[in-house]
Amino acid sequence: MINMPYLKLNQPIGELYIGTLSVEQITSFSKVYRRQDDKENGIQRNLDKKRVKSIKEFSETSDAVFPTPIILSGKDKYVAIDDKTIHIDVEHIIFNNDYFSIVDGQHRIAGISESAMSKEFILPVILIFNTILPEDAQLFSVINGNQKPVSKSLIYELFSYSNNRSLERTGHIIAKELDSNPKSPFYKKLKMLGVVEKTSKEALLNRNLINEDPDETPLPSLSQGLFIDILIEYISKDRKEDNNRLLPKNNSLFSKIEPLEMYNNPKYIFREYFISENDDIIYLVIRNFFNAVKDLFPEQWNNKNSIISKSTGYTALMMLLAHRIYPKAKELDNYSRSIFRKLLNETLDPDIDRTAITSVNFGSSKAGSKKLYEYLIGERVL
Repeated sequence: MINMPYLKLNQPIGELYIGTLSVEQITSFSKVYRRQDDKENGIQRNLDKKRVKSIKEFSETSDAVFPTPIILSGKDKYVAIDDKTIHIDVEHIIFNNDYFSIVDGQHRIAGISESAMSKEFILPVILIFNTILPEDAQLFSVINGNQKPVSKSLIYELFSYSNNRSLERTGHIIAKELDSNPKSPFYKKLKMLGVVEKTSKEALLNRNLINEDPDETPLPSLSQGLFIDILIEYISKDRKEDNNRLLPKNNSLFSKIEPLEMYNNPKYIFREYFISENDDIIYLVIRNFFNAVKDLFPEQWNNKNSIISKSTGYTALMMLLAHRIYPKAKELDNYSRSIFRKLLNETLDPDIDRTAITSVNFGSSKAGSKKLYEYLIGERVL
C-alpha cells in the first residue's frame, strides 16, 4: 500500500489529485503503454534513448530539478481516498496486471531510474481516474503538441540572472557587450532574444539603426543563441560536464568533482581564459578580430545580401580565427585590431570575390560555413 497526501483540483478534464511519490513508488504500480507494442491501449511514442541519457546525466548534476508533474491515469477501484490521503493498493494492481498508465513523463522516469541519484528524487505526480483511452490520448497530445520550443537566445538571456559562473552566462555577457558597444562590429547586430521586431523604417532611422542606403542597413542579423553556441565550441567539448564542475559544491556527492582542466587540443582557443576567468580577453579577441574583418569587408558587413556577418559567415570566420589567425596572434602576444587585419591580409585568398559571399553560394548549415571557410583561404573555388 502506498499512502500519498494530496490536493484536489477541478479542471475541465475532471478531478486531478496532486501529490508526490518516489520514482520507485511510481514504477511499482504504473507502466508505459506504447503505441508500437499495444495498438489497443498504447498512446506513448517509443523511448528516445538520447533523451533518456541526457536526463540521466542531468539528474546527476548538483542543480538537477524536475518540477513538472508525472501524469498517471488509472482505475479508482484500486484506491481509497479520505480527506487528506490517497491509499493506492499496489498489490491488487500487480495481481490483476492492471497498471496505471504513464500519460506524461516516461523519459523522466527512465532517465532518473538509470541514474545514481534515483533514490534521491521525490517527484510531483498527478493522478487521474477512470479515463478511457481516447481521453488519455487527447491529454497526451495536448501536453506534447502545444509545447513550443523556447528560443535559445531567451534561455541564454536568463542565465544572466544566475550568480553561478557558467559557459552560457559568460557567452551572454560577451554577446550583450558586443551588441551594446558602439565600437563593436556587432553593435545592434545581435538578436538578443532571437526575435526581430517589426519596426518601420522611420522608427529605425530615429534610433540611428539604419542608413538611408537600403544595402547598408545594420539590422540584427545573428541570434544571440547561435552566437553563444559557436563561441562555446571553442571553449568546451562538454558543456554539461564543465558547468557541473563550476557549480557550488553544496553537498558531499559533488564536493569531490575536479576543477576545469585544459585540453590537449588547439581548437579550444578560449578555454585557458575561461578557466582563469579572464573573459575580458575572450571579448577583446572577438571584438578586435571581427572589427578587422569589417575593415576588410566594408561593403559587405552591413549589406543585407551578404552573409559575412550572418550565421554562416560568423561560423566560418570563427573557424578561420581558431585554425589560422589566433595561433599566429598568440605567438606575437598581440590581439590588436591592426594585427588581426595584418594576419587576415596574409591569410585570405587575394582572388576571392567578395560579392559572391551570399546565401546563393553558401548554405545556412555547418557544411555551408565550412565551404565558406575553405573559399576564404583559397582551398575551394565556386
